[in-house]
Amino acid sequence: GLNGANTTATVTFATAEGDAEYMPLLSLDGTTGAIAAGSTTIVNMTKLAGSFTFTVAAAPGVGTTTTWNWLIVRR
Repeated sequence: GLNGANTTATVTFATAEGDAEYMPLLSLDGTTGAIAAGSTTIVNMTKLAGSFTFTVAAAPGVGTTTTWNWLIVRR
C-alpha cells in the first residue's frame, strides 16, 4: 500500500515473469484515515519481468494509507 508522503509503490513477484508483456490490474482494497484527493488515481505504470511500479497523482497524506489488490493478465 501507499502511506504518508509516498506516491509510488513497487510490487515484486515471488517468481519473475518471462517478460514484461503483461497487464497489471489494480483495485483499491481499502483506506485508513482521510486520504487526499488524487491518492487513488494511478498516473504512471512501469513494468519489468520481476516487478511493476505504479504512481498515483497525490500522496495519501500523513497518517493515512491506501491498500491495493493486484492481478496480472497476460496479453
